[in-house]
Amino acid sequence: MPREYFCAYHSFSKSIETLTDAEIGRLFVACLQYSETGVPPELRGSERHVFPTIREQIDRDKNSYEKKCEVNRANGSLGGQANATERYRTPPNGGRNAQDKDKDEDKDKDEDEKKDDCVISKSGRIIEAWNSLKLQELKIIQGTREELLNARVKQYGEAAVFEAIENVRKSGFLRGQNKTGFVITFDWLVKPNNFPKVLEGNYTDKDNSDGTGGGAKDGGNRGNNSGRAGEGHGGQDGGGTGVSAGTAEKGLYGEYI
Repeated sequence: MPREYFCAYHSFSKSIETLTDAEIGRLFVACLQYSETGVPPELRGSERHVFPTIREQIDRDKNSYEKKCEVNRANGSLGGQANATERYRTPPNGGRNAQDKDKDEDKDKDEDEKKDDCVISKSGRIIEAWNSLKLQELKIIQGTREELLNARVKQYGEAAVFEAIENVRKSGFLRGQNKTGFVITFDWLVKPNNFPKVLEGNYTDKDNSDGTGGGAKDGGNRGNNSGRAGEGHGGQDGGGTGVSAGTAEKGLYGEYI
């Protein structure tokens, strides 16, 4: 018999904070339907990026619940076979016997596996979303790359990462349609100074279909003022005198690539 509820964890709030009220409502209904029927609904809004994480948690809770039910049924079938004296006798080591310790170790192991599953699942979905851009292929997220990604997820929420990737898709400038030939990489995206600019749409194409002119808010015209490297793509070409190539590159792209 299916459970009459699913657990909503406080950790979900970080993932949904970038969603609209309508998207949150659709996400909640989808979770209710999936918890009851086991059939994932078809979602089209930004909530579709958050639902897989909650769905996996619902599945884990369901499996844990079913295992607990099996144990309870097995214990119930034993009836009164246990000796009352043995049942209430206090074991050594302050009431904790070897079986209790094994249970604690299994619980800790399950928690660790649960965390690992969440990380792998999150990384897999992000890798898939990034590779759909057909840019530099992303094969694995670990080390410094993983630390930067986790920091952005903690700061902005997991849904924001998918939103930023979609903004890359909408930016000709970030995909190489610029005078310098710069093409965004995943490592560049998750740097703290670059991520919010992409997330806020600073590089998203506007009027120019080729994405090389005024298509980004940080446009190239700023780069021609007062010998500065500029915030947009025009800075490296018209940055004035006395600016080294490394400084121009940093001014153009936020951080060194």
